[in-house]
Amino acid sequence: MKNPRVMGIPPLVLGLLMLQSSASGLLGASYTLADLSWLMNVPGAVFGLAATVVGIALVLQLDQYVMGRADG
Repeated sequence: MKNPRVMGIPPLVLGLLMLQSSASGLLGASYTLADLSWLMNVPGAVFGLAATVVGIALVLQLDQYVMGRADG
């Protein structure tokens, strides 16, 4: 592969879309114990944030920096 940074674009885009969708649902929800539908947006926000971080790490090639530091 000529440009390994391209592998980080799909998780970055997916993560940003999931984070935006879940965060807008969380920000617009009413937080009451009677209506717990807002809890359904929490896993999407967590996964969206994780996918965004992985995508950023791949695009910036931070994996090579971390692996190089761990080797010695």
